[in-house]
Amino acid sequence: MNFLQTILKLIQSVLGGSSGADSSTSTPTTPPTSSTPAEDGCVLLNIEIPSTQDLEALPLFEPTAETQAVMDVSAQGVNISCNVQIRPNVGFVNVRGGPRLSFGVIARTVAGTTFELQGASEKDSDGHRWFMVTTPAGAGWVRGDMVVIGEDCLAHTFITQDDLTPPDPVIETPSDRLPLPADVRINQGFHGNHPGYDLNTAMNTPIPAASPGLIIRRGTCENCEGRSRPNIFPCADPIFRDPKWGYGYGNFVTVRHDYAVMPPTMRQHMDSNNLTNGFVYILYAHFAEVQVDLGDFVMQGETLGLSGNHGCSSAPHLHFEVRMGRDETVDGRWLSQTPVNPDMVFNA
Repeated sequence: MNFLQTILKLIQSVLGGSSGADSSTSTPTTPPTSSTPAEDGCVLLNIEIPSTQDLEALPLFEPTAETQAVMDVSAQGVNISCNVQIRPNVGFVNVRGGPRLSFGVIARTVAGTTFELQGASEKDSDGHRWFMVTTPAGAGWVRGDMVVIGEDCLAHTFITQDDLTPPDPVIETPSDRLPLPADVRINQGFHGNHPGYDLNTAMNTPIPAASPGLIIRRGTCENCEGRSRPNIFPCADPIFRDPKWGYGYGNFVTVRHDYAVMPPTMRQHMDSNNLTNGFVYILYAHFAEVQVDLGDFVMQGETLGLSGNHGCSSAPHLHFEVRMGRDETVDGRWLSQTPVNPDMVFNA
């Protein structure tokens, strides 16, 4: 058994067999055993980046001659050269000390940076594999949806055809703001007590994705009991903290968009807020039916679901919000993202 296999077995045993990771180079950070309410009402483990962590102080790996260098890896006595590349058109990507969000961020990197592949984990609870890579500072882990993996990596026994990344579709950067999700009247605009738009959509109106993006959150309203009781109104604070009511949003989805696919007005706004190459998140709420799944990549115009009257709602409508930030996921951190007037993105 070579050194790499020994490390793989050791970390797998620490993380609990097949549900854990194959390898790691840092001591695991044990998540808390009890959940605490997040600020947006979602009850989650405290596993994201601490608000006190100075991200600017972390090493930043960019596409340079040093990080692009190809290094040989020895696996089962066979020399294999295989690189992974940070996916084009993403913002800053976190490099962690282990293959889960529960591990601390040890460095950051950006689109186009290439690293040597060393290992891979089993899928996490969100269905993502994590990949162990060699960085100038040592080994680190990046999540599977952040990287591109080519066919040469199939020489590794831990890489399968499912891990390979198809070429990104050619997507043109929009030259103007995007159309609203539905061609209807705006019932309520963006203001201090309402961080989004309400559109006067009829029941079961198809709602398209504004731009290419990744579904990073999908909420299901367990208390929306069909036609008999799909909603609750008026709403008190407990409703906004109740996952069975979708935290007031009912059935909802959140789409993460890359900086490069946003219109000039939004990119300029991100630049002025020191969020160049960050992410834009659009949350769509009160669906009667959601037609996408967590982890789906959707193209512009692809139907996300059918609008409804579900959750904290007094009449059929579509509520949507736009926020910006650098987090890869927003579970438990939605209110940590910076709210944006939708007219920065949409031609309202």
